[in-house]
Amino acid sequence: MDIRSNPVVKKFVEAGEAQVGRLANQLLSNERFVMAIQQIVAGTLAAKGTLDKSLRGALATMNLPSTADVEELRRRLDDLDRTMVELDAKLDRLEDRLGGSAAPAGAAGAAGQPKAAPKKRAPKKKPEA
Repeated sequence: MDIRSNPVVKKFVEAGEAQVGRLANQLLSNERFVMAIQQIVAGTLAAKGTLDKSLRGALATMNLPSTADVEELRRRLDDLDRTMVELDAKLDRLEDRLGGSAAPAGAAGAAGQPKAAPKKRAPKKKPEA
């Protein structure tokens, strides 16, 4: 048997909910209470800002990267990866165009043997972060 289906418990819960609702309405209609809550929230946000600034300073003193530094590095690595993929694609297109033509002068190996054709590279896929 579920305790919530008991009529006495149900009536007790309903009475409690009604009293909590009345208390919440009284508190929220009290201007001093609302101002006090606003001051607490503002103070908490200011303290968090001070703590964040202090932590950034401590990390810099220890020569450790901040979250912003790591994100900037990640952005730069993503840009570099994108550039590398673009260059690889351009090289593949160039190899495709030059694939049927004769090797350029000086392309023979050390013993006068022709160099092997370069292997075709597959574009690297960017790992999902």
